[in-house]
Amino acid sequence: MKNPNTPFFIMFDHKPTKILTANKINILAIWLVIGSILFYSASKYPLQETFKTVYSHIPGWIEPDDDVGRDIFDLINSRGFEYESHFVETVDGYILQLVRLVNPFTKYNQTRYRPVILSHGVECTGSEFLINNPGYLNSDGTYLEWDENDNLINGSEKITNTLGFTLCSHGYDVW
Repeated sequence: MKNPNTPFFIMFDHKPTKILTANKINILAIWLVIGSILFYSASKYPLQETFKTVYSHIPGWIEPDDDVGRDIFDLINSRGFEYESHFVETVDGYILQLVRLVNPFTKYNQTRYRPVILSHGVECTGSEFLINNPGYLNSDGTYLEWDENDNLINGSEKITNTLGFTLCSHGYDVW
C-alpha cells in the first residue's frame, strides 16, 4: 500500500519532476478554458470574424476594408456592375476562366463597345484591376470613385484607380 505522505510525481522523459502546485494547476485550467473558447468560437463562427472580434479591442486597430475576403464576382456585384463568366480550353489542355464586366446601364448599346483585355500577371487574379478604391456605378452608367480622404476622384485631375470599372463605364468591353 502507498504511503499517503509520498509526493505525487509526474513523469516526463522518465525523470521525476516537481509536484504540481496549485498555481500551476490554475494556469493550466485558464489555458484550457481559453483554448476551449477559441475552439468553440472557431467552430461556430468564421475564423476571419473571430479574429476581427478579438483584434478590434486592441488599441490602434484599424477596421479592414469591406473588400477583404471578396472574390472577383463579389467585387463586381458590390460596385453595381454585372459579369459574364466564360471558360476557354487552351491547346495544351488548360481551362481558363474569362470574366467580362458588363455595365447594366449601357449593355444594350452595342455600338459603344470596344474590347479591352486586362491580363494579370503570374500568381495574381483579375481582381487586381478592381480593388483599389471604394466606388459605385451611378444610375447614368458612370462609375464614381473616392480617394482615401473621401474626395470624389471623378472630374478632378486625378485618374481613377480601378481600371476595369473605369473602362467599362466609359464604353469599353472589358474582359
